[in-house]
Amino acid sequence: MNARLPTRSVLRLPTLELVVLTALLAALAVGVGTAGTAVVAVRIVLTVAVWLVGVTAAVAVAFTFVRAVGGGLGR
Repeated sequence: MNARLPTRSVLRLPTLELVVLTALLAALAVGVGTAGTAVVAVRIVLTVAVWLVGVTAAVAVAFTFVRAVGGGLGR
């Protein structure tokens, strides 16, 4: 078996989720209209963005490691 790094699917999904979450939080901030809500929304978006980047990087490293270590097994 040949393990391949799924860069497109790994990178596309978190970006889509981040865009949807950002749009929802922006709509919430505009709808309520308070500065406090906008600050909280920005903090949540930034936290989620950092988390998604970290998860994406961890998955990419894990697939690369599995491919490097286990790529020759079973042949």
